Amino acid sequence: MNRSYLIALILSLLYYGAGAQKINTDIVNGDLAFEKFKYEEAVVFYKAALGEDSNDTDIKLKIAESYRKMNDHSSAVEWYGQVLDDQHKDFEDIFKLHYAQALLYVDDKENARKWFLEYRKKDSLSRVPENRLEGIDNFESFLKKSKYYTIEKLGLNSPSKDFSPHFYRDGLIFVSDRTTNEGKNAWDSRVFLNLFHARLSENGTFYTPEELSSKLNTLYHEGPVSIYNDGKRIAFTRNNYHKKVLKRSSDGINNLQIFFADINEKDKWTNLEKFEHNSHEYSIGHPAMNTQGNLMIFSSDMPGGLGGSDIYFSELIDGRWTAPKNVGNQVNTQGDELFPFLSQDSILYFSSNGHYGLGGLDVYRTSFSKEQTKPIENMGTPINSNADDFGFIVHKKGNMGYFSSNRESYENDDIYRFRIIPVGVKVAVVDRMTRQDLTVANVVISMGDKKEELSYYGEPLRYRAAYDQQYEVSVTAEGYGPGKASFNTAGMEPGQLTDLVIDMPRIVQEMPVSTTKLEPDVRPVAKVDSVQHLELVNIGGETYIGVDGKLYKPEEMDISEDSLNIMKRNMPDLPEAIEIKNIYYDHDKFDLKTQATRTIDGIVKLMERYESAVLEIASHTDSNGSSAYNERLAQDRSDRVVAYLTSLNVDEGRLRATSYGETRPVNNCRDGVPCTPEEYRMNRRTEFILKF
Repeated sequence: MNRSYLIALILSLLYYGAGAQKINTDIVNGDLAFEKFKYEEAVVFYKAALGEDSNDTDIKLKIAESYRKMNDHSSAVEWYGQVLDDQHKDFEDIFKLHYAQALLYVDDKENARKWFLEYRKKDSLSRVPENRLEGIDNFESFLKKSKYYTIEKLGLNSPSKDFSPHFYRDGLIFVSDRTTNEGKNAWDSRVFLNLFHARLSENGTFYTPEELSSKLNTLYHEGPVSIYNDGKRIAFTRNNYHKKVLKRSSDGINNLQIFFADINEKDKWTNLEKFEHNSHEYSIGHPAMNTQGNLMIFSSDMPGGLGGSDIYFSELIDGRWTAPKNVGNQVNTQGDELFPFLSQDSILYFSSNGHYGLGGLDVYRTSFSKEQTKPIENMGTPINSNADDFGFIVHKKGNMGYFSSNRESYENDDIYRFRIIPVGVKVAVVDRMTRQDLTVANVVISMGDKKEELSYYGEPLRYRAAYDQQYEVSVTAEGYGPGKASFNTAGMEPGQLTDLVIDMPRIVQEMPVSTTKLEPDVRPVAKVDSVQHLELVNIGGETYIGVDGKLYKPEEMDISEDSLNIMKRNMPDLPEAIEIKNIYYDHDKFDLKTQATRTIDGIVKLMERYESAVLEIASHTDSNGSSAYNERLAQDRSDRVVAYLTSLNVDEGRLRATSYGETRPVNNCRDGVPCTPEEYRMNRRTEFILKF
């Protein structure tokens, strides 16, 4: 008789009592299967055992526990209810807690409240029932956050489990059991989990996922992962299986461990190594790395924790990982804390079934510190549901991300994409005198220590901002003094855009006007009354002085703003203002629209009047498509403009055409950042700069 069978037999005898005369072999086999995590098999044996005694409450609780382990919460509720709803009997308190949690999963809040209260009578020190009761009582507060998010189920999902996504290059790495390899889990007869990679297409959907690497995937579990060091290194979870050797604990359990690997220049995973604090006796997994790779946050059920699985961290110092340190009771509870993700090296996201929440695993957020982690925040709906919500990641821009959930089917997990409905600011940079947009400026938007530099090209910039934050804006431009402003997003509603106009003071050096006649092309220009033809020209909101067929800025002629205003009053018949605006294109097109040709026609008239003018033509694309394709597309746009100008008899020698592809967006729409059609359109443009 082997050891496991003997243990199961002893357990069976205990259930029947010391004086029992008959051993039910179905119960023995069910207990043995349960101890080996073969829960489906255990249910079959337990139900067979009920054939001899349909009122055996101990067997019914075993069935309920088996369904709980299988995440079949509806069935668990049915079998717990058959036993616990009988008020004339008393059972172990842990079953009351499990019943309450299962009721939350199926969204029966009132009955869940009842059983959390029953459990709390016997265990008043546990935070779990207190937190869950708080969640039930404050359920409406979770709904308030739903207006900030939109979510969508990804097309890469399969009928199997797909979960724990992580950003990798041009797509996602995620965990799935969709393959049909030889290994299978004992407890649910499903194949083991492997790592997959799905590339993101140009239209925001995903190509068919492929297995990540045979060097990483084995016949046992792999995942979740964390990619760091600029995508050149991975930390990942795997069963205790290394160099084709599977190892177990003293209790015969194959626990989880953390491994590391490098990716070389040929996209091959190499240098596989184990985390030095792995153990055969307990699990360590779900790594989350900081960007430098010298801090790892993970989950473990190692001895000394506060509950089932706790969140820990370890630091890499002088090539060695420090002893794991528990992050403390702000995060960890008597329940399970799992699936950590570290954003911007300072914000910790994780899932827990021990804090206040909607049910199952909920996603939480907190500011992470090695000294003392701050209070947590439940992410609310629609990120969280009454099911398990976990594997949450957020893009470095903070405007979108992914998570996994079994909200549609307790048997299978799916990956969802979320987008934060933005708030933001529309920044206009104008000349203080003329109130016209500047042609070129440099805009820096700051929030605390974080700064983002943007280029301004004559049209207002739209900037996505975070909720409830203070921002500072500074602007510099050639020929102007600095401009500054600020805005605050506190109290802004989703989708709200606030206008911010920054007026820029001109820098004018006051000097007396020269009375000496100068040679041609020597600046500053001679006294105004010594020229034959003079006019004022308004180009894109900025005033130039035309002298005998050449244009000059007022400061080049040592003319102050006051003097310029006098000239304007004395020259009432000014030419019509000429606006040099960007032109825009449809997606993947380079043909010129009617409005674009009108803009170019105005530029041609100006170039005819001032033959020294040179026109710079700079074309751009949005971020859809590969960078090489976009560079060619932008060049096609510049070439089309040149062709049109030369057809109007503009000398090609006066044209300077360039292509920037997708490298200079006017907003945040870069690779991997979903944007609105209007935001993409702003980047599909050609800019014109006249130089004299």
